[in-house]
Amino acid sequence: MSVSTPQPTRSTAILPRPIIILCWVAALLGSVSVAVSVGAVSVPLGTVWGVLANKLSPGLIEPTWSQGREAIVWEIRFPRAILAMMVGAGLALVGASLQAVTRNPLADPHLLGISSGGAFGAILALLHTGLFLGLLTVPLMAFAGALMATGIVLAVSSFANATSADRLVLAGVAVSFIVMAGANILIFLGDPRATHTVVFWMLGGLGLAQWSQLGYPLVVLLLSGHGWSAGPERSMR
Repeated sequence: MSVSTPQPTRSTAILPRPIIILCWVAALLGSVSVAVSVGAVSVPLGTVWGVLANKLSPGLIEPTWSQGREAIVWEIRFPRAILAMMVGAGLALVGASLQAVTRNPLADPHLLGISSGGAFGAILALLHTGLFLGLLTVPLMAFAGALMATGIVLAVSSFANATSADRLVLAGVAVSFIVMAGANILIFLGDPRATHTVVFWMLGGLGLAQWSQLGYPLVVLLLSGHGWSAGPERSMR
């Protein structure tokens, strides 16, 4: 008589949630360390963490590095790395929200025209209107463009009586192509010497990150995360 081997259940096959969270935090810290260390000027990982510890607790470690490397690590690379983390967290929130709304596990901002609208607003600011609001011009114009594209998608869906999530995605794809065509026209009509600025922005350039301005995306991220965590049932509906 054969004896069947018990199969592992779902609860025993998956690691506990705290272990998974610790693993992801360790991976995040490791990626940030490498991102700050690697560059035109290579900085050892020990120096990266030494500078961070010395800034958080002055006098904790005797500096063995030059002032130039400390400025590179603390004033240039760390703000970029922290901003990159906040951008990634924001994209995760947006993706989760869109997937809940459309009931599509593959939904992302590109499908609903949000990314194209943001690119349209940013290109308009970089090549045509100028930075009339200072460094806040590009993010505000990109946000306005994303809202405009979202409004167009909702208006098209309402006009076509597209009540299902699949039709909403189809409307978003159509609007995305149209808005991106308009963005390409803005690039064509703009100054060719400034085109590389647009390309760098669309690729996700974080070169202008500064400590004094990291509070703005942090506040938006915390408010968005609080709204998502406070009503997940409502968001899923």
